[in-house]
Amino acid sequence: MSRLLVHIGSDARTALCEAFASATTSIDAEFYSIGDRDVVESLNDAAHRGVHVRITLEGDTHRYRGPRSVEPEDRIIRGELDDSIDVVISRRPHPLVHGKAAVIDHSIAFVATANATQTGFASPGEVAIEDRDVNDADEIAREIDRAAGGEPLHPKLRDELRTLFSSRRDLRIASEDLSDWWTVAWLVHRARAGRHDRVLIAKPSSRCASDMVGRLVKAGVEVRTPSASYMHEKFVDDGKRTYVGSANLTRNGIDESYEVGIVADSTDFIDGGTALRADFDRQWSSAREINRSSRGDRRPHP
Repeated sequence: MSRLLVHIGSDARTALCEAFASATTSIDAEFYSIGDRDVVESLNDAAHRGVHVRITLEGDTHRYRGPRSVEPEDRIIRGELDDSIDVVISRRPHPLVHGKAAVIDHSIAFVATANATQTGFASPGEVAIEDRDVNDADEIAREIDRAAGGEPLHPKLRDELRTLFSSRRDLRIASEDLSDWWTVAWLVHRARAGRHDRVLIAKPSSRCASDMVGRLVKAGVEVRTPSASYMHEKFVDDGKRTYVGSANLTRNGIDESYEVGIVADSTDFIDGGTALRADFDRQWSSAREINRSSRGDRRPHP
């Protein structure tokens, strides 16, 4: 039975807030960071109603800003979250807490691609998948528990991606960052085998990512980057099966962080996955092509 509902952009904020407003017993969530006023208020309101609210957050959100970066204090990370909310702040040097997910009343789950911040909801590619399958909600709750408790990682995404990258169909791929060697190797192999994949990425933010993009372009893979705004999408689709989640196509995202994602058949989506593909195609049509001549103009963004 189709069970997955897609919310895009600011609609993701609305769906999350409405779900939190309807909670009666519990909200268990994991975010890299949280700061959107409406989301925070809806969580605070739920806690005031007596709903047990637990939020797991990453403690070192500045770790990639350079050697002089300093971990924010707990009060900064908590922000405006009410004192009655159980906030778990992960300060482990590794792995990173990077999921964007919530489970309401042990029965409804949300998996998102961007942070629950104002800029996250405003960035192209922000998607939240609403899943009303109780078994899925239980599995997502276990993933959140692993991050909250610092349990060993058991990543499964790479095996799921292997199936998608083995597809005979052309792929739509969108990723905020793409620097995983295996992913690049598979895309190069697919291009040489005659596949016509489309890859949409944010501007490369590191030398490694820039080099990997260069390999894709050299192999003839069609790569584009949004012309204006930063992109938060994490999406791989072959027309019949789809990945959406918090993990970028990097080694850290696929293998080494607490991430939450969904890999599902098109028939699992209420609309057959049409909204996700249409959103990708809309972004693709206005994106700027990265080619051999323009690649030299790429610079990491701050």
